[in-house]
Amino acid sequence: MRLLPFVAQWTTMMAAMMLPGVLPVALRYARMIRVHRPLGLAAFGGGYLVVWAAAGFPAWLFGRALSQLAHTGALTASAATISVGCGVYQFSSLKSRCLGQCRAPAALLLRYASWTGRLRHLRVGFHHGIYCVACCWALFVMLLLLAPASVSAMVAVVAAVVAEKWSPHGDRVSRGIGIACLAAAVVILWWPELLPGLASGGDMEMAK
Repeated sequence: MRLLPFVAQWTTMMAAMMLPGVLPVALRYARMIRVHRPLGLAAFGGGYLVVWAAAGFPAWLFGRALSQLAHTGALTASAATISVGCGVYQFSSLKSRCLGQCRAPAALLLRYASWTGRLRHLRVGFHHGIYCVACCWALFVMLLLLAPASVSAMVAVVAAVVAEKWSPHGDRVSRGIGIACLAAAVVILWWPELLPGLASGGDMEMAK
């Protein structure tokens, strides 16, 4: 798919997939808006989606890179390395910090309350979107890697995002996702035929 159609489809998909995760923060922020609340909330959502739309560009490049790796016969090893990287990130301090801001946004909301200007709500959505992308990028990399066209996989990612952010044991969920990514690396290396997204790449490797 060409870049612009991909980004348009990606942005639409992110709007649907991330809504359950960002809705509680959006509703809390809406209570802080004194005038023109619907417009302010729309601006918040617009700023939030701008970040995810921008994330579509590296996602598109990632997909192209996977295609090239499939043609060169290096897809399996590279996919396993990527999966390990995603798993390790789930245990990192940066992941923990970003997840903490999404799970307990009181400090962020107090900070946003001091922002002023006509683009205030847009800036708030943009700023919070950066935290969300930093928190969730590994999940979407795994989705693009293993099952980009699977509706069930998309539903699983949404469930993981919601569980990470709003479960009382969100930190444990995050670490569990990290363990799952590391386990996926083992499956990729030893049983790649179990993963449909890699199976097509494997076919290209064999055809070559």
